[in-house]
Amino acid sequence: MRKESIGYLPKFDEAEDCICDLLEFFKEEKSSIKLEEYVETCYGIKNRNTIRLLQNTLLNYGLIRETEDYIFVITNEGRQWLQHGGKEELIQIIHEHIAYIGELLEQLEKQKMSREELQNRALQYYGIEFNNTDITRRLQIFKSVGMVRVNRHKQYELTEYGSQFLQKITLEKKTEGIRKSSAPQTEKQQEFFLSPAEVPEFELKAATENGGKKEDECNIEKIITCGLYEKVIKYIEDYKSFYKVALAAKVQCKGDKNRKELHPDILIYRERNCSRKLVLGIEIVMSNTRNDDFLNKLFLYKCMGFPECWMVDYMFKKILVFDWKNNHFSIHDFDDNLEHKEFKGLLINLEELLQNHTQVLVIE
Repeated sequence: MRKESIGYLPKFDEAEDCICDLLEFFKEEKSSIKLEEYVETCYGIKNRNTIRLLQNTLLNYGLIRETEDYIFVITNEGRQWLQHGGKEELIQIIHEHIAYIGELLEQLEKQKMSREELQNRALQYYGIEFNNTDITRRLQIFKSVGMVRVNRHKQYELTEYGSQFLQKITLEKKTEGIRKSSAPQTEKQQEFFLSPAEVPEFELKAATENGGKKEDECNIEKIITCGLYEKVIKYIEDYKSFYKVALAAKVQCKGDKNRKELHPDILIYRERNCSRKLVLGIEIVMSNTRNDDFLNKLFLYKCMGFPECWMVDYMFKKILVFDWKNNHFSIHDFDDNLEHKEFKGLLINLEELLQNHTQVLVIE
């Protein structure tokens, strides 16, 4: 799980040099007391709580590790970056360990925003309530490496370099920093740990009027009658141009000798810059499809790299959410206010999907 707090560094506006110096210090095992002496000498900081925050920041970034009580040393990842990395590799490391890093860059991809607007986006789309410092420190890091600039109106925007870097990271694979509800789990929302799934890229192989046989009318009818379109799936309105929905799509795996195929009732994927990534598969479960859906299809969803699958059980009016990316499972009623954490504000009308033709998707 990615941490929400960006932590503390003596100089966020010189993050690369600052972290480089600290990792040089931790090339050999050092105690917390030695760190206090080093930080006081180099940065004039004497407050132990502040130094402890700095230590925890490097731990959270995955750059140092504790070998024994209060003794720390650089990690292999930190050593690799120190020897061969640069500013891009550092941002990638922070993005992998801290929430709302690459996601913040993505918010600035389409328009300029103030710090307050970026805070609101974090709360609205990711459920994370940041204070002013949390956002400011992130922006200081991006400004220091030339990925973000600010104008005289205190609006931030992506630079060309920042835009180029954004294309190199995969937000679907990395975005795990969503705050889970602090409310106690009810019986129908108990969490179980599952093995995480990788999110493969795939391409739209074909999309023709007769690109494949449609699901039978019974299957189409059950998608509509289950009421899923009224209660469950919503898109993030600002992102709708990046996401696609396919009804009765066919997913194939390249390099599979058995040529496994999967036909999700509803498939949601992200399409951007010639790259397509699986996001969510939805299966409508009826009495005559239960065995195949739960014994075969669910297994294929996991094997094919879906980060998440919803099994909509029409018989029992339940929605079973298999979230492999965040390693948990939950059960919801049809009348729950359930929405995918990436898709908010835009209701998908499944009736409109009936006009679409089957699409064939091939996983790379």
